[in-house]
Amino acid sequence: MWSCGAAAAAVVAVVVLASPATATVARFVEQTDVQTTYASVFYVESDDSYVVKTENHPWDGDFEKDEAVRIKYTPGYLVAGWDQLHVKSNSAMDDATVAYAAGYGEAQLTAEMIYNYAYNNGYDTFTPNDKLADYLAKNQAFMAASIASNRSDANGYWYHVDLILRQLQGVCDGYNSSDFAKSFPLPCESMLAINLMGDMEDLSDALASSDEWYTEDRFFRATHCSALVKLVGGASSPSDIYISQDTWSSLNSMTRIMKRYDLNFLQAKGADDRIAGSSIVFSSYPGSLYSGDDFYLTSAGMAVIETTIGNSNPELYQYIVPDTVLEWIRNIMANRLASNSQTWYEVYRQFNSGTYNNMNMILDYKQFKPQEALQDELLTIVEQIPGTVTKTDVTGYLRNMTYWGSYNVAFDQNIRELSGANQAEQLYGPWFSYWNTSRALIFAREQKNVSSLEDLKRLMRLNQFKTDPLSVQTATCEYRGWTNCTPAYTAENVIATRGDLNDPNGIYSLSSFGLRNHVATDSKISTFSTYDSNNLNVWAISGPTNGPPPNQPVFNWSTSYYKDTRHRGMPEAFDFDWVNFNWPF
Repeated sequence: MWSCGAAAAAVVAVVVLASPATATVARFVEQTDVQTTYASVFYVESDDSYVVKTENHPWDGDFEKDEAVRIKYTPGYLVAGWDQLHVKSNSAMDDATVAYAAGYGEAQLTAEMIYNYAYNNGYDTFTPNDKLADYLAKNQAFMAASIASNRSDANGYWYHVDLILRQLQGVCDGYNSSDFAKSFPLPCESMLAINLMGDMEDLSDALASSDEWYTEDRFFRATHCSALVKLVGGASSPSDIYISQDTWSSLNSMTRIMKRYDLNFLQAKGADDRIAGSSIVFSSYPGSLYSGDDFYLTSAGMAVIETTIGNSNPELYQYIVPDTVLEWIRNIMANRLASNSQTWYEVYRQFNSGTYNNMNMILDYKQFKPQEALQDELLTIVEQIPGTVTKTDVTGYLRNMTYWGSYNVAFDQNIRELSGANQAEQLYGPWFSYWNTSRALIFAREQKNVSSLEDLKRLMRLNQFKTDPLSVQTATCEYRGWTNCTPAYTAENVIATRGDLNDPNGIYSLSSFGLRNHVATDSKISTFSTYDSNNLNVWAISGPTNGPPPNQPVFNWSTSYYKDTRHRGMPEAFDFDWVNFNWPF
């Protein structure tokens, strides 16, 4: 299992120079003043220690000697739905030192948020069963051996796996050296569990007994996101291109941080070149080094999102073995190392763990020229299942339809056949069809009305499940021969789900259609016209969708069916507006 001494044996100290002061965050929380902390993490070589110093004002001048990272932290969660965290590295420092310091400093500043998130999601008491513990121990041993034997590999693959693990170790040690952790300690296993949140779904299936494989709950669980890429102005002379994603998850997951990492690592040990994705902005969670949603903007000119496609074929579990690299690590690696969709695919497909199986969408802004015909490789999808990773250029669909939608259904025919998606469509009907599932039809209908950022904001929050004819469960009921489905509609067949509003006494033709702790927890948008490789501008909104009728009510814990679900540190009601994240440092 994960060891708190695996990546570093540093002595740590915290020096507080001044209390954080109130500072206005332009455009992030325009209407509210929130406190911003400016922190520096120093490495003291003489005693192998790390020291965190905080100030109430921005830094003056360049990095100081032994200053590994600087961190700007704005705790705007309770007023805007998000905290904002910006980590910036000192390129003159050794990469390994920087990686550990980045995790260490982040955890120091966000310790209470980390605990809240861990507690709300059960990671505070994460105890793997024997099968999972054995898998994780063997996986850690495989990575450690591979790092040790490939320290000078020219492509830097294992060099960067090592940096990610050091950063995670920094998170664990930084948290547990914080004042907050004196009352609320967490083991390193909790930090690992936070980062395993996506991989765990497939690991739990693969390591389960065979009689658990075919339960409906497992079959329909992989409905995590809605995503849309929209061309504005027509295919022949486009003026802009938008990319957007809604996260679908549990109510207890709604402790959010928007992060930016400026980690100017070497491409490989001893290399002259730096990584292409040295700056990455991503929607995330406390203690997590990757998005999990996933939504990224990189300084290499790419926007990367996904929706989960899962795996319904237990025969593929033979490919889920310890001698691989888990998806959360490969995800970070691809975003850091890739300069285009091809290199993203090449990094991501190596050592495929077959866990957290997604349709990844890579929008390469470098391939877009306003008022010009679309270039190939503008939009690429990379789909993963156990044993197989495919890459498909879907730019042609943008040319023909001006949009691309994604909604937890596999596209590539080989992936569909191998993963059981085609068989699921035969068994359960059009809900498993790529082109005819409800969200596909809603996107096809509504995308025609998107010509501005405000139009896209409305679409990505769309939920009128009681009045929208495409939100009915009729097609699935009829396909399965059910005659007693009630009510006729479901809040699952929408762009932004509100599973918490489904009828607790309803009769639903699929288990996923009914009442459950499953909502669209956010929405994020990036556009070509606002993208800048330095600023990495993002629009985002936190919390379940709401609005005037026929939209849905504001989510409020006190009136929710799930009011007894853990929600430590969360606001009582989620009635936030869109915020525009930019990144002055």
